[in-house]
Amino acid sequence: MFYRSKWSPLAAVAAALLWAGSAAAGVGIPDPDVSWLFDEGEGDMVGDSIGEVHGTASGDYAWGNGTMIFDGVSAGVKFPDSPLINTTGPFMNRTVVAIFKPTDANNSETKQVVFDEGGRTRGAVIYVFDGHVYAAAWNRAEYQWAGEFPMAPVRNNQWHAAAFVIRDAINAVEDGRFEMWADGEMVASLPGGQLFAHGDDTGVGHTNQNTVFHDDDGTGTNRDYFAGEIDEISVWNVALLPEALMQRATSVDPAGKLALQWGSLKSDR
Repeated sequence: MFYRSKWSPLAAVAAALLWAGSAAAGVGIPDPDVSWLFDEGEGDMVGDSIGEVHGTASGDYAWGNGTMIFDGVSAGVKFPDSPLINTTGPFMNRTVVAIFKPTDANNSETKQVVFDEGGRTRGAVIYVFDGHVYAAAWNRAEYQWAGEFPMAPVRNNQWHAAAFVIRDAINAVEDGRFEMWADGEMVASLPGGQLFAHGDDTGVGHTNQNTVFHDDDGTGTNRDYFAGEIDEISVWNVALLPEALMQRATSVDPAGKLALQWGSLKSDR
């Protein structure tokens, strides 16, 4: 088992340099299956730049410069069920990358959900709590994967990238099938398994309909509000290669934004 929780102020710079090398080396990355870029700038719709998984924002949110700003009290985005996220499966491979900037990262009383899919039985979540970002997944039926909850340090008012990966998983818990990546580095490679179809709708900036945290909290709806900005959340139904994750997909550049520009996305931003 591999586990590391270490942050370096040079990580973003190193990752950006590695990204430049990866472009020359031809490290490829596919377009996501779902991608929310938060570029709308007005209204309450959050559009999917790839497919048709569009969401509706509510509460006290605001639009930033290609971002959405969440107040930590009532702002959140709700997304409907989708075969690309939760109603099909089992998902043997999955990658979710979130780019976010917390403004209340050291809060030790409230979990702050960046991305949430599924519910108490099967699901996944990325959230901020007590100076760390967690990336977790579980499948508590079929083969009884209780879940893993690795974490990495985060700082207030600084852009971070966090991702989880389910890699070549089967209907059993096996070592090395669940990974967490943060700011261009692998944080953890842990036991995991495939994710079966899971109910409860997807949420961004809050828990939409039930989740599971490291302390087994998470029951309920419209709770666990995130304070800060979100720049992008993308979902792949493949496990991105480690080289792509390290050098591109979770690399935040020195200016504080995502170094990655894949395919048809972000090229005009």
